[in-house]
Amino acid sequence: MTAKSLLVTIVTLSTLLWVSCKNDSPSPTGAEKDSTAIPVPSDLKLEGGYPTKETIEKAYDELDYQRAVQTYIWATPAVEMEVLTEGLSNGLGLSSPNSVGIFEHFLDANTILATGNGQSIYSFNNIDLSRTGPVILEIPPAILGFIMTLWQQPLSDLGPLGPDKAKGGKYLLVPPDYKDPVPTGYFVVRSDTYLINWIVRGFVKEGKTEPAIRSIHSMRIYRLADKANPPEMNFSDLSGKKAVLIPLGDNLNGLGYFEKLNRAIQREPIRIQDKQFLGMLATLGIEKGKPFNPDERTKRILTRAAETGAILTATISFDNRYPKKLRWPGYSNWEELLLTEHPNFVNPNYEELDSRAALYYQAAGASNSIFLDVIGAGSKYAGAFRDKDGNWLQGAGNYKLTIPANPPVKDFWSVTVYDAETRSMIANDQKLSGRDSYQNLKKNPDNSIDLYFAPTAPPGNESNWVQTIPGKGFFLYFRWYGPLQPYFDKSWKLPDVERSGNR
Repeated sequence: MTAKSLLVTIVTLSTLLWVSCKNDSPSPTGAEKDSTAIPVPSDLKLEGGYPTKETIEKAYDELDYQRAVQTYIWATPAVEMEVLTEGLSNGLGLSSPNSVGIFEHFLDANTILATGNGQSIYSFNNIDLSRTGPVILEIPPAILGFIMTLWQQPLSDLGPLGPDKAKGGKYLLVPPDYKDPVPTGYFVVRSDTYLINWIVRGFVKEGKTEPAIRSIHSMRIYRLADKANPPEMNFSDLSGKKAVLIPLGDNLNGLGYFEKLNRAIQREPIRIQDKQFLGMLATLGIEKGKPFNPDERTKRILTRAAETGAILTATISFDNRYPKKLRWPGYSNWEELLLTEHPNFVNPNYEELDSRAALYYQAAGASNSIFLDVIGAGSKYAGAFRDKDGNWLQGAGNYKLTIPANPPVKDFWSVTVYDAETRSMIANDQKLSGRDSYQNLKKNPDNSIDLYFAPTAPPGNESNWVQTIPGKGFFLYFRWYGPLQPYFDKSWKLPDVERSGNR
């Protein structure tokens, strides 16, 4: 046998051996092929290229489940607004445009609202323009706020960073289908959704709330049709009132989530950017102009999808994969809350669904100004979810945060503690959810301030302590009101939250 023929024989035998081994190997759809692969469910099979009878039913269950989970994540900001509307109307009695809720004694843990805070005098309400037609919103000077859509996309700022430039003025809120001529003399705000939300904050002066309350009480809201004879305003102090204004319970983990989403779809116009997800929802029985009457099979799938969707959205929110999420990379674990460089999370090539879901799982509302860098105006935020060692903040632990001297703020700064499960202000025996620069805090010789987060007060530092709850995770927001240059150039930095003690 020549060398050439011997080589051919060896190659042929090797090829036959490889084919034999390949034919004896497990199906490439099985996990055995690659231990790191995510396996196809073992009960989904093709025979001769066709799905088996048993596979068809199970395949559609899997398809509907996957579509439901993805639409759950996509709908995060809209469902949050639906729940907010329901809570404001049914829970707090704000059912008309001229009904205004105001937290005259600050927001507290009785009102479950995503990352609200107890350092500002807040007022807000939702308006359904499909019922009211155009609405006039009159605001006074010394008001800071914004207007946003159902999808929590900013429409206009109010106050210093809005078109009124802190002088006050009349805003005309126009629904998507409004065809009549727009009257002059207004700042015109056109929405692509019927449901909108407005929120304002009155300025607290040196810890005094009266100026803020007076400003908000001078607001006027009425339909354009009632311009000649506006109805009287109805202001309600909401401080201390119990209400759930974010998806929780069945509104987060059950069929109720999709019922809220269906309500929004039935009311709202079809936007071109939503059509692909609306097509997925149509296969689940949620379609504009048609009743939503899911059978038992669909109810089971949607309930399971909501349970999964809640876990996935929490994961996206608290452990996001955005590469630039750290505020001071290499220095501390404080994170940016806006995980995007594009207003409204609209990248030139796609919508940033994960970044959008991350924000609206743990917060509510976004203004145009939040995307702007204006020295001495507006507010900026950072979040701490982990300690110095990279572990989640836990209510049973003892933690310390040292705030360096001279925080770069024109107005004030605050630190708020939030329950990781409800994403709202922590409910504790102390009846206090945060600390701020208006309070009489104990300072170190270098003017830095040590804040403590623990189940019990550290002796001698009670004035600088916020009580946490064993068995509950928590996270912190640091807020700069009127941020100054050292905030923007990042020369002033927050160190990590550090754990100390035996727990």
